[in-house]
Amino acid sequence: LLSLTAAFPVVVKTYLRGERDSRRLKALLAPSEVLALDAVVNQPQYVLARLRQLAQAGRQVGVSEKEREMLLKSVGVLGERIYNTPIPLSYSRHTSRFLIFYASTLPLAIVGALGWATVPVMATLCWALFGILEIGNLIEEPFTAYESQRRPLLPLTEARREDAERVAEAQPR
Repeated sequence: LLSLTAAFPVVVKTYLRGERDSRRLKALLAPSEVLALDAVVNQPQYVLARLRQLAQAGRQVGVSEKEREMLLKSVGVLGERIYNTPIPLSYSRHTSRFLIFYASTLPLAIVGALGWATVPVMATLCWALFGILEIGNLIEEPFTAYESQRRPLLPLTEARREDAERVAEAQPR
């Protein structure tokens, strides 16, 4: 039960990023669980189902309802919810179209005052504004961005694994 709890954040991370990597799972789970995970499409859903099965079996061997509830709540189901929340495409399109229109017409307004200085001013301004637009796009889709620009989820998954290990150490044998 605790090994699946520790593996859940890893599974969610790879699922949200659209990856299938079982290297980290091999260190956390039994080989049979890793093979079963490789065989399913929705790995987080499988882990939750296995946790539910093991929690039901735990009830039969004396795990209290409060302990079961605490463990299952610690896993959470927000990953699926975050991934399936749609970002309004019209927002992204409107922002980029407005920025292109603004960057195209601004030189016409400032060329009289700046003359040839309009070129470096516009280059700097466009670099800054289009950079902000791209950063906004990356923030909208944090799990499917380019490999080099992904949000660092490894520390979060490690923290969840350490939490599960601390729970295991605190439990009387």
